[in-house]
Amino acid sequence: MCLLISSANADELSERILPLRERAAVTDEILQDRLDNLVPQLMRRSEIDAWVIIAREYNEDPVL
Repeated sequence: MCLLISSANADELSERILPLRERAAVTDEILQDRLDNLVPQLMRRSEIDAWVIIAREYNEDPVL
């Protein structure tokens, strides 16, 4: 299988890709929306009263 992208097409794609800071902001907004809206609904539906995250010190987990 061969993938060919013309330079005009590549330029168009690169214009639609957000800079790193803007991508991080969009990702944070999506995560916050899920935590505010989706997670509480799922917890109520599943009858879960608490959500505990256990982490080790110096473990740089992206969830935390």
